[in-house]
This record gives sequence, C-alpha cells and structure tokens, in this order.
Amino acid sequence: NADDWRSEFQNMRLSLEQYKLCRQCFMGGVCIASFRYSNTTIRSDKLRHKDFTSSYPARQELDYFPVGRPNWYGQVETEQELDELCDEYCCVFVLTLDNVHIKRGVTAPCIPSSKCIHKENELKLNGKIVYADTLTIIVCELDYKWIVRQYDFDTLSVDKMLIFERGEMPEWLKNEVFEYFENKCTLKGVNDLLYAKSKNMLNSVYG
Repeated sequence: NADDWRSEFQNMRLSLEQYKLCRQCFMGGVCIASFRYSNTTIRSDKLRHKDFTSSYPARQELDYFPVGRPNWYGQVETEQELDELCDEYCCVFVLTLDNVHIKRGVTAPCIPSSKCIHKENELKLNGKIVYADTLTIIVCELDYKWIVRQYDFDTLSVDKMLIFERGEMPEWLKNEVFEYFENKCTLKGVNDLLYAKSKNMLNSVYG
C-alpha cells in the first residue's frame, strides 16, 4: 500500500544534520590500478579480469540495508565497542586515525584523500592514502572494516555516530527489481527497445 509505505518513509526520514553526515559518507566504487604498477606496461598471458553481471540488483536482493529510524549513539569508548557496533548495526560516523599507514602487501589502499575532512602530513598514491600522521574521514561500518583490514594505526577515535537497524529492502521493491532483471535477461537480442528500457529501469533503482 503506497500510503502505508509513505508513512513508514516519513518515520525513517533523516534530519538535515543526519542527511549531511550520510551524504559526506557516500563514495563511489574503487576503480584504481595498483600503485606498484603505475606508469608500467605489463605484458603477460597470465593477466585476468572479472566482471559481475547486474551486481547492483544482486546486492539489492541479497544484502542488508539500514532500516528504521536513525539514532545518535553516545560516546564510543573502546575499539572493541566499535567493532561490536559495526557487527550489529548499520553505522555512519566520523573516524579519526593517528599514525596510519598501509599494511605490507596491500596494493590498492581504500582511503581516498579527497574524502578526508582533515589530514596531516599525508603520502598518497593514485589519490589513496598510504601514510598520514593523522586523518579524519566519515565512514560506514563497511568502510571501517576495510580500513582495519588494510591499515595499521596507533589510535582511533569516533565522533557523531549514527546507527540504524539492519534489514532487507521492502518486498515490493525487491519484486520490482527482480521483474526488471528478468525482462533484461529474456529480452536481450529479442527486442532491443524493451531490453534497453528494462535495463534503464533496473539501473534506475540504484538512484
């Protein structure tokens, strides 16, 4: 029911401050070459690549998302507390790291210099942080888990943490996604016009 969904949407809406925090957290996909091979031509019959067909729809059908009303969380006292929150909730927060540097063997670091709201004495390659005396960036729990996997640091602190319950996309939306995906797959090479429209509709759900 559209009226019921509208009411639910109103209950989950963000305040202006919450919206700004989430908007600053947003970043696109990581599309970089390894800095170890920058300005180098590699010729090898062992090079491979992978492509994921309709990755966005798959994520919309299978993954969890923030649902319900967002809530401000109080002070995060320890790294363990932060880890537990990031394992249970969808989180958006301001993260500050001191003496941060990539771990040995990491070839595609994930912290973009352009998204840091503060940084001191940084070293970056391909736009990504390799080292910094200190940096501050707004992240979600998924970003944080990648940062911990890729970087070492001396201390961390958290400010302005917003938490959401985790849940699935609404069933009606998942049904729409599946219908567009099915049309895209069955119409390819059969009806170019309807195929293009179905593909556009499928891609538009992301927005």
